[in-house]
Amino acid sequence: MIHRFAGKVAVVSGAAGGIGCATVRRLAAEGARVVAVDIDASALQTALSYITKDNIGDILQVQADVTVEEDVARYFAEAAAHFGGVDCVFNNAGILGVSASIENYSSAVVAFLLSDESSFTNGSAYAVDGAMTPF
Repeated sequence: MIHRFAGKVAVVSGAAGGIGCATVRRLAAEGARVVAVDIDASALQTALSYITKDNIGDILQVQADVTVEEDVARYFAEAAAHFGGVDCVFNNAGILGVSASIENYSSAVVAFLLSDESSFTNGSAYAVDGAMTPF
């Protein structure tokens, strides 16, 4: 396997889920040191146990809620303390709910999703801000 991420540090949110866990596995297999983040610590530990049993990569597990600014700042600070920084971020955390094309949502729902009260926009904004804070 090509080690395209050798020497890099990657943060993956939603790491306990299928896509997140597969991403952690692939990044680690390609040489990345990975900060695996999920709101559910138990599910995260279970999901990553399959990766760590194969001795793939250096993975730091962090329980955090990506919609809470302090949690995001904490996991980026932990990444900086443990690995010395962050090179890339995969904002994969999300919630299940009704899916529809944007034109099928009411203007009130769209306005809320784009508001400061929405975790839809705040989660990504916190991650971007958190990624820059330690540096």
